[in-house]
Amino acid sequence: MKKRYIIAAALSFVVIAGTAAAVAGCVRSENGEFISPYVFQNSFYTRNEDSAASFPGEESSGAESSEEEDSQQSLESIPEESAPESSKPQESSGTVSQASVPVKKTPDPSVIKGLDKKYFVSKLSKKQLDDFAAVYDAAMNFEKEAEFPKGITDDELTTIMFLLNYDCPELIHVGGEYYPVHLNSKVVSVGLSYCMDEEKYKSAKKELDNYFSKLRSELSGKSDIDAEKAVYDRIFSTCIYDEYDAYSGSVYGGLISGRARCEGLCKSFMWCMRELGIDCLCVSGPQSWNSSALYSDHSWNIVKINGSFYHLDLTLDDVNTDNGFRNIANYGFFNVDDEMIYRSRSVNEVFTNLGIPVCSTDECNYHKMNYQLIKMGEGVQSQLFRMLDEHYSENGIEAFSVRCETETMFSELGSEIYIWLSSYLEEKSGDNFKINTYASELSYSMVIEAIKRQEG
Repeated sequence: MKKRYIIAAALSFVVIAGTAAAVAGCVRSENGEFISPYVFQNSFYTRNEDSAASFPGEESSGAESSEEEDSQQSLESIPEESAPESSKPQESSGTVSQASVPVKKTPDPSVIKGLDKKYFVSKLSKKQLDDFAAVYDAAMNFEKEAEFPKGITDDELTTIMFLLNYDCPELIHVGGEYYPVHLNSKVVSVGLSYCMDEEKYKSAKKELDNYFSKLRSELSGKSDIDAEKAVYDRIFSTCIYDEYDAYSGSVYGGLISGRARCEGLCKSFMWCMRELGIDCLCVSGPQSWNSSALYSDHSWNIVKINGSFYHLDLTLDDVNTDNGFRNIANYGFFNVDDEMIYRSRSVNEVFTNLGIPVCSTDECNYHKMNYQLIKMGEGVQSQLFRMLDEHYSENGIEAFSVRCETETMFSELGSEIYIWLSSYLEEKSGDNFKINTYASELSYSMVIEAIKRQEG
């Protein structure tokens, strides 16, 4: 959703077509091809053959997701005399009474649904909140534009449109482009775009209402951590990555049509958490894992579990998206702390200026809670073998994820994994197995599976 600039030659003011700045999509290379964060390798193990011992992470490129960089074009002040007639003060005449000119009342924050659950919107000042309410009310009523009688700055508009997109997932019908109108260096109104008409919106809203009703019923009574994982797994099992679907940036795409990019995934997860009474927010910012990506921004969640905040990244945990295999959740970024998440990205200033939660613990991290974290102080191989014992059956090793505490340990795991798996399977069984590994250098994690091969 790139900014486009439209100059209306017939008018004496400038309309700028933009986006809800830096709305995150997913990383694509310069030629537009999808770039997976996972390196997939497989090997065939038989009792009398050596297995490959290549490091599955060495050729890894970046992970999916991105967003277009937001650039603001500077505008020269427009003399008041050049303003369009609709923006000039109306002079009364002898034939038109003052009462015949309709005056729209500026909406107040009461029009904003679930304001107390909107982490960033609730942090706005009274003036900012009033301006936000004007755009929110216009969007909810499918109006073509929202007005700012006193004018606002470009930066203030950027903040409003960011939060309209990221903190208000219920606006499933609002498109990514917006059109500021400037007068005397101030934004006096903003044109809005929509990806649904009113009939489609009513139908979609009913579908989402039913979805959340069933979700609340099915997960009633579960602990926050169990409900969180249930939602995480559900989204993985029902949604595939798609950057170009009409609704891929919205909750409708993530939960109903089943096609979404990182922005739609994180908003879907956030709304589900909020429906279950769990605090959750979306953030976005520049990623650092692929410098050649066409777009640089990425979106993910911060969620509050058992009194502490954690980062969670659904998109980068999806092992399979474009390669035709089934989706496998890696859980590499399931409830991680600031130290881990900021190795690979930063947060946009719109969010940091308002203040974001500190994520200082990993006590509710998936790998830590499920004893699938390879820790310092003991050999990587011995820890891995204990985990393999927990997942081995006569049919092989069902796909499961492990994570290493350090990059050094992850490098050792990657370089030795096929030798170790061959040794393990040799001792357990003489059968043939197809060995698959999916390595993510970003989270020091790897999904491992060994599928028993049928003879003949």
